[in-house]
Amino acid sequence: MELVPIHKRVIGLDIHQAQITACAIIEESGGETRIEQRQFGA
Repeated sequence: MELVPIHKRVIGLDIHQAQITACAIIEESGGETRIEQRQFGA
């Protein structure tokens, strides 16, 4: 699945009882798109 950014920087959170997942989509100044995903214990 390909993600196409609408805004230059967005973040989504998926929150559950045992885990929180954060996903950020960032458009760099050169036009490249970077996706970062991190998981945390809840």
